[in-house]
Amino acid sequence: MKKMLFAAALAFTFYLSPFTLKAQEATPSSVLTSIAQTQRQNATEVQKYQFKQTKHTPMLATDAVRMGYMVVGPQKYMEWHYTDADPYALVMEGDKCFMLKDGEKKPLKGRSGRMASRLAALMMELAAGGELVDGKHFDSSLAETSNTWVVTLNPRSRDMRKMMESAVLTFDKKTLGILTVKIVDQDAGFTLIEFEKK
Repeated sequence: MKKMLFAAALAFTFYLSPFTLKAQEATPSSVLTSIAQTQRQNATEVQKYQFKQTKHTPMLATDAVRMGYMVVGPQKYMEWHYTDADPYALVMEGDKCFMLKDGEKKPLKGRSGRMASRLAALMMELAAGGELVDGKHFDSSLAETSNTWVVTLNPRSRDMRKMMESAVLTFDKKTLGILTVKIVDQDAGFTLIEFEKK
């Protein structure tokens, strides 16, 4: 649940962007700063993405695959819907996180709720145009292929390191739109989320 919340919150921080980054400016900070700048300009638009989420656990023979969609709205709002078996949604409003199932909205409580709220607060700050690569929360590196930028984030805080080993974000080089978010676990498992804008 916490890893999925983190992946959802990370995904929330990135909109498809018409911005083109020059090669000499390509650093993790410049790539993500460009996305944050575009996001600030598009903060009033509602965005919708379909996603495919694959959870790989080394001890299991097959991967768990879920389908759904994400809606990102103004005023620091996001809905993360699973539409296949056992449908439910996570809703983030500002720094609060809720589960929505069978029409009922339940706040996340306890340690899981506190962690989700902290992550949501951080991601909502980023969604408002904050910088992901500020040296405070993550160490980062940048790689590229002919068509993509790949930013790897390694968490600095102890709480984040308990949740994940790294997050790997892949962006379309031409549009800087988010293509995938991969959360790598400490046990060599991972969660891969592939996005398609609707």
